[in-house]
Amino acid sequence: MRTIFCVLATLMLGLTSLQAQSLKAIKLNAPDKTRGASVMKALADRHSEREFANKKLSQQDLSDLMWAAIGINRKDGKRTAASALNKQDVDVYVLMEEGAYLYDPKAHQLNPVAEGDHRPLIGGKQTSVNSAPAC
Repeated sequence: MRTIFCVLATLMLGLTSLQAQSLKAIKLNAPDKTRGASVMKALADRHSEREFANKKLSQQDLSDLMWAAIGINRKDGKRTAASALNKQDVDVYVLMEEGAYLYDPKAHQLNPVAEGDHRPLIGGKQTSVNSAPAC
């Protein structure tokens, strides 16, 4: 847990000012709010995965995950994930092979933060994370 916090703090403080030059922002598709199973089925099926497919997430999957994590789901700007006093002080970073991105809920896009593969920095002893399509 300490390692994850240190890595995220480094990314937020040190790398956000160094916009990755060759990486471009990834404009995400509109989230598909009709897909998926019921909440109860999703909770029943929840588990930790240790093996990952060797393929990238589709743009739609990435879009839906970002929206579900902290996207805007109301006209007044409130988010899918609740926050204390509606402070909305949570940021979601996505680490992929080509680089690290910060999710912008208002634009519904991933903004580049740092080039390169930073996935091994957050896995700690869970080496399966090093090759996951996205962290």
